[in-house]
Amino acid sequence: MKKIIVLMMMLILVSNVFGLVMPRDGFGNNQYYDVVFDEEGEANVNVRIDLSNIEKGNLDFFVVEIPGQVRMINSVIGYKIVEKRCVDYREKECVEWQEYYGYREKYYTLDYTNENLGDRFRYVFNLPVSVKEQESVKLLLNYKVLGYVSKDLVYNFEFETVKEKYDLGNVRVAIKVVDDLILEGGKGETNYNYAVLGTFKGMSVESDALRGVSDSIMWSPGYVKETSGLDPWENFSVKGKYSRSWFLLNVWKVLGSLIGIGLIVLGLIYFIKKNKNLNWKIALSSFGSGLGIVLSGYLMFYLMRNMRFSWEVQQFFMMFIMMIFGIVLISLLFGPSVYFGWKYKNISLGVGCFIGTVIWLVLIGFGLFGVFRTEVNPVYNGMMEVAVEKVI
Repeated sequence: MKKIIVLMMMLILVSNVFGLVMPRDGFGNNQYYDVVFDEEGEANVNVRIDLSNIEKGNLDFFVVEIPGQVRMINSVIGYKIVEKRCVDYREKECVEWQEYYGYREKYYTLDYTNENLGDRFRYVFNLPVSVKEQESVKLLLNYKVLGYVSKDLVYNFEFETVKEKYDLGNVRVAIKVVDDLILEGGKGETNYNYAVLGTFKGMSVESDALRGVSDSIMWSPGYVKETSGLDPWENFSVKGKYSRSWFLLNVWKVLGSLIGIGLIVLGLIYFIKKNKNLNWKIALSSFGSGLGIVLSGYLMFYLMRNMRFSWEVQQFFMMFIMMIFGIVLISLLFGPSVYFGWKYKNISLGVGCFIGTVIWLVLIGFGLFGVFRTEVNPVYNGMMEVAVEKVI
């Protein structure tokens, strides 16, 4: 058994040294998107399409359909470079060479024809070098598109991916917005410069910058949604919202929260006044104080993570929010205790109310954190809860 394990480890080591491992991009057809929406409702799309020739014979052109009103900025194709390594040395000379595909690639600007089909555009890309049977290439497209966004109080978008004639293994979409807008659930930030894709012109050019773009699109950050197993001419749809105003984006959540908190406060006041039992009054007051501290703390963290202003205003806003929370915390933590101890001239009642408040604070805090922990840090969560459907 030990010999088998040692042998397997040696094979893995040798395969890594001599490049016999599977390439990082396996055989198959996949799509990866980096999408940035702006305040005019236009989407700037960078897409990488992994294309594998599963036909019998060479592939000389590739057809896609892109929903919406499309303006193609640039289209590039990358071919893996065939490299050689010696597999048989004799008398210090190589007598047998083996060809293999490494990680290097050569890029070509693509020629294409397009046709407006009304609700979508069809593009026919002429491949500068035929793709042989069972070989793979990468298409890098940069285009801008209108027709995915409608506006009322906020911008509502429904992004649609490219349709093609082949089965798709994986589709990954990363949604972002330009820096002065806010995406539902947090702010998507543009972290990578794809300008080289929009301006590249050349034939058979080896480009580290384009290879970096290609790799970056695969793992683009933002609010990501993925699917797999799409049929030919079937695509993927992602819905969401964005806005200039955090309040407009969350107006129904804010109103619903205020109404809910108001009803809870009114209910507690009613039961405290209605109940003649002093112990019940203290228990209900402790519960209300603990709940109020937890909700105000949650609101503070949520506002601090989602409200965005200029740097100077942001600092002032954060200090103001923390000051308000400090006042609320002191009032709810000590106010009921002081009230009951002073009104009934009994320190033990005040101490009991304080202990009850702390106990309720811990219980409610841990309980709500377990339920809403993804909402406390929506940016770190990094996934937008979006409605996804397949569109044929």
